[in-house]
Amino acid sequence: MDNHDHLKQERWEDFCDRHGDWGRDLALYVARREGGMRLGERGRKLGGMDYGGVAIAVHRLGKKLEEDPSLSSAHEKVRRLIDKK
Repeated sequence: MDNHDHLKQERWEDFCDRHGDWGRDLALYVARREGGMRLGERGRKLGGMDYGGVAIAVHRLGKKLEEDPSLSSAHEKVRRLIDKK
């Protein structure tokens, strides 16, 4: 496997801190909702975020998923990737 995100066609390092980019928040959301990881644990592993920052990101992304079909599609692709493993 190469070092690129399959959905975004970019390396994690290139988008994880980009303002307004959904990639990091989707990773946090999936880790929490699908993987059952604790918020603080996931935040530390995905860039040193604290519990509160992760909680806000997960909540906001959940709202965006309800409103944005393209983001919902990306979420479904991530879920299918997880199911394959």
